[in-house]
Amino acid sequence: MKVILIKNSRIGSIGDVVEVAGGYARNFLLPNSYCIAATKDNLNKLESIKIDASNQTKIINNLITEVVSALNMKFITFIRMASDDGILYGSIKNKDIANELNLILKRVGVDFKIETHSIFLAEPIKSLGIYKVNIEFLNNISCTVMVNACRNELDGEANVTKFHSSNETK
Repeated sequence: MKVILIKNSRIGSIGDVVEVAGGYARNFLLPNSYCIAATKDNLNKLESIKIDASNQTKIINNLITEVVSALNMKFITFIRMASDDGILYGSIKNKDIANELNLILKRVGVDFKIETHSIFLAEPIKSLGIYKVNIEFLNNISCTVMVNACRNELDGEANVTKFHSSNETK
């Protein structure tokens, strides 16, 4: 089935005419407003869609740049219970990091929501320490945040001070 994309996705950019499986179009793309059917009328409207897409892309890139400047190399502290060996009771996952980042963005007045799939964490954080976590946005824009897993606020501040003096991450 031929469709015209009206949102950026993994199969193409806004304004692209792509051929997809009928079920994929009917069950996912159309209900989630990722595309419109490629009818004659819609193909004629494609030029205006591309102009709108260009404007929307500029706005999104500006917003992502603002998000990256607000978050890049920020420390996010998670206070968790841990054993004497430094193993967390539980773990810190992508969802936890996304929730905390969204709270930070809300506090600084940036209207943007970071999805969990944008956060690249090889495996959940299961021990105390500081970890570099990459966040990737559209158009290959990314930033790095530092996740500080600690038992209490004093340990967290000590970890950050120790990090700055030795630049040691996991």
